[in-house]
Amino acid sequence: KVGTKSDNFSITQINNREDLLVIDSSGMGIRIPVSSFPDMNVEDTGVELSRYFKCTGRVITVMKLPSPKMLKEKNNNVCITLVTKLGYIKRVKLSEFKGISEPRPSITLTDGDELVSAMFTVEDEERDIIVFTNLGRGIRLSVNDIRIYGKTAKGLNYISLCEDEYVINANLIEVNRKTLFYLTTSGRVKITQEKYFPRMERKDEPLQLITLEKNDSLFYVASVNHKKDIVRVYFKTREPEDYKLDSLEMSMRKSRGEKLIKVPRGEAIISVKV
Repeated sequence: KVGTKSDNFSITQINNREDLLVIDSSGMGIRIPVSSFPDMNVEDTGVELSRYFKCTGRVITVMKLPSPKMLKEKNNNVCITLVTKLGYIKRVKLSEFKGISEPRPSITLTDGDELVSAMFTVEDEERDIIVFTNLGRGIRLSVNDIRIYGKTAKGLNYISLCEDEYVINANLIEVNRKTLFYLTTSGRVKITQEKYFPRMERKDEPLQLITLEKNDSLFYVASVNHKKDIVRVYFKTREPEDYKLDSLEMSMRKSRGEKLIKVPRGEAIISVKV
């Protein structure tokens, strides 16, 4: 379990012979051997990540690196797909991060921009990603349409944003999960059929994914199995809670969803895991 002084955190199952790739919002990345972390109990506070990585921004992702066997099966064509707050997206070959023991840039950011998402993808593998914004809009892109660049390139702008709009995050669409789950900062949720959110082209007008009430923002979108999956929601101050999805009715794409999760004043949703 890796956390920072901000509210972001990650939980990953891993063994001591593996490495983690940590990337922060400024685009800096580093490989950290798991064996360098001390063994602790679940209730222990832990050590500051800054002992291993001098973050210049907030931690965006903590990813378990693919095994040598998996890399061999994929012919070392594993990439990291990076998405920024202002809608710049690119892929970087994972091989560019081989053996780095000091922080290295993964992307060059323009003024006012920051990295919001980083995920492993495989070159030439037919997968789509959803890039979604605070205003409840989003775009669905083929990973193969995203250009591969070196670590220092800024990538291309893929999504047209309006005033006061910015990208919140991005997620891969899972081929074996045919519905999409949406969650807002106020605790509203809904599910829709994935097929009603078609693949789009770069700079297409984003689709409205959910209708938001005043002072609400879209927080999370992910592929789910409507009948089987459980969503675990992590909060700023209280213990995480699990929510079964099979009780939710299928919604239309633009609907506002239903209030399922209580988020009282002073509380906040900080992370979600399907």
